[in-house]
Amino acid sequence: MGGNAGRKARVVNSHVETNADGFVSTRPSDAVDGLTDDRREVAIKRIHAKRGFRRHVVTYAAVNGFLVVVWVATGGSYFWPVWTIAGWGIGLGVHGWAVYGERSITEVEIQDEINQG
Repeated sequence: MGGNAGRKARVVNSHVETNADGFVSTRPSDAVDGLTDDRREVAIKRIHAKRGFRRHVVTYAAVNGFLVVVWVATGGSYFWPVWTIAGWGIGLGVHGWAVYGERSITEVEIQDEINQG
């Protein structure tokens, strides 16, 4: 026996191949690779979206905080930063909804749409 005698291996969703020399190797099947790649790509996009939203929140707070400081420094009469806070806040809310509020598209919805078209 070779150097792997006594070792146990766990293979999940794999394809078994025998090469010309008679050695057996396993590799994930193409279907599993594709599924894993798709899920990984979607997960990476979600991570980027969440990070982008967090940057948006920090920028919103910093800029609007600065505008409030300017408002205070200039006498603090009419609260003009409200327009920036409110307008940008609406955009921030829509961004947050797009990142955290919408649910993922399901396979059932895709099939329903295909069948309707």
